[in-house]
Formats: sequence, structure tokens, C-alpha cells
Amino acid sequence: MAEFGEHYELMDKIRNSFQFEGAEIATIDGIRADFKEGWGLVRASNTTPSLVIRFEADNQAALDAIADQFRQQFLAIDSTLKLPF
Repeated sequence: MAEFGEHYELMDKIRNSFQFEGAEIATIDGIRADFKEGWGLVRASNTTPSLVIRFEADNQAALDAIADQFRQQFLAIDSTLKLPF
């Protein structure tokens, strides 16, 4: 298990490096990328040393494409990350 606070450090890296072409970005509580057919969100949990990651889309192809964009961004920060999606 990660140390409490480590997930906040990772969120700082994410805020500074994640870029999603063609998406509207909100950074109020983490990063939310709104695309034409759906959205993806990553934020630091306030109660556990983890990140909360959510995706929603109009169809499976859009959902897979959004998840893949997030996956690529995470792996660009740290290629050893074990991602649950």
C-alpha cells in the first residue's frame, strides 16, 4: 500500500503533464477531460492513499478510447504503474 500523501504527489505530476487533445479540461478536483462522446476523471482520494479513476461514454468504442488516452498519460509518467483499466 502507498504511503498517505504519495497519491497527492502523483496528482501533482498528473496535473502538470496530462494533455487531452480535443477535450475540455476541468481541474477543480483532479482532472476531468470532457470529450464529445464521454469523459474521464482522475482525482486523489481524501480518505485513502489512492487515486479515483472514472470513465463514462456513449458507447463501448468511445469508452475504450477515453480509457486508452488516460492509460497512455499515466504510463508516460511512470511506465511501471499497474493500472486497473
